[in-house]
Amino acid sequence: MNILVLGGSEFMGRTFITELLRDASNRVYMINRGRTYWSDDIKENPRIRHYYGNRGEYIEYQKLIAYISHKHGISATGEKWDLVVDFSCFERKETKSVVRALRGICTLYVYISSDSIYDVCDKKLRRDDFIKEEYAVRPENDKLIEELNDDEEYGNDKLRCEEYLKSHVSAADFAYVCLRLPDVIGPFDTSGRFW
Repeated sequence: MNILVLGGSEFMGRTFITELLRDASNRVYMINRGRTYWSDDIKENPRIRHYYGNRGEYIEYQKLIAYISHKHGISATGEKWDLVVDFSCFERKETKSVVRALRGICTLYVYISSDSIYDVCDKKLRRDDFIKEEYAVRPENDKLIEELNDDEEYGNDKLRCEEYLKSHVSAADFAYVCLRLPDVIGPFDTSGRFW
């Protein structure tokens, strides 16, 4: 499989890439900022084709994905990315640039979201003791939306990325999945939330 990982040098992405490498047939490509907090074992692994890119430079990042795709034979008329997993998307503009770069050359895009999105959603919709996927709806009251967003900027940003996918991307044109992960605890966590 041709697999492109966006981000992924630390924490969950690092574990995911390690698992991908167990299958020798996987061709793993990676784009990140080049930051490494623990060691260079992922960055220096000869089985990973590693590229550096800054998500904040939206147009340049889009061009970088196009360049890497072309360089490795990925095209609308040829091979596609079988899987693109995005660990490092936190802003709507970042989502937009990636969708533009991958449209027509990606079989499945997996957006790593967060259960923090529910902190900015309408709590009156909840009918159970647990959270269901369909509860991911913003309140109708603009003042409440603003208050919730101020309290939970991370959840707001992640939900904005999901909303972009839902409102601007046709599933027939661009297949995607949003994974809303709960708090994950494990080695190489750089969030600092437990320190």
